[in-house]
Amino acid sequence: MSGSGELREPRGFDGPRGPVESTAPDALPPGPAEHAAPPAPGGSQGPRAASAESVLAGVELTLARLFRAGVVVSLALIVVGVIVALRRGVEPMGTGDPAPLSFRQLADGLRTLDGEAIVDAALLLLVAIPVLRVAAAGILFARSRDRIFALLALLVLVILLGSFVVGRFGA
Repeated sequence: MSGSGELREPRGFDGPRGPVESTAPDALPPGPAEHAAPPAPGGSQGPRAASAESVLAGVELTLARLFRAGVVVSLALIVVGVIVALRRGVEPMGTGDPAPLSFRQLADGLRTLDGEAIVDAALLLLVAIPVLRVAAAGILFARSRDRIFALLALLVLVILLGSFVVGRFGA
């Protein structure tokens, strides 16, 4: 019956009429050899491959935590800034002063607990999170001696910072 195209339940499956006991080769569950990962070209996967995977998993976990923490802090600052601004009588869509144009103006606004400055700082943090993540990735890859990824992260960081400089001062 193996060529008839009929589907069989695996051995030990509780079907509608109770346990199915089939001994057909195609109905047996796969053995341990069928679950194992294929060997790497040129030999088996050694401890170095497993170590590199665990380092990469640790880097990914650290970067995910950094990203999540930055977004949560930024969101909390936005909420606090909006509440402070509303308590001081600033209309949410008001035509008040323009956003601070320099870090000094932003720092002055934060010192006086200006709600709009708090929101601006939160938005600045939100923009900075991906840049910080790239920098952290470069540091973590360098610490794990993964030179290629460390150099790629450094290249991306240089491109990002260069785009900020060009955006601020023009081409």
